[in-house]
Amino acid sequence: MLRSIVCLQRINGLDDPQALLRTEEQATRDFARSHHNRYRVMTQFQLNLQDPEAVPLIQEVFSFLKRVLQS
Repeated sequence: MLRSIVCLQRINGLDDPQALLRTEEQATRDFARSHHNRYRVMTQFQLNLQDPEAVPLIQEVFSFLKRVLQS
């Protein structure tokens, strides 16, 4: 969730697909460097599509990708 908040703050107002992806990559890299253990857990955890708590995260990812593709 923390990574998502930081990333959303950084991509707010960006419309260029390359800038969106570059900013997302930088936010992810910065999060991984600052919160190594959280990032490791986050990347090793498999989302269960049947888990209602996973739905908002999945929707956020798809929303970002849709935004990039429609720019």
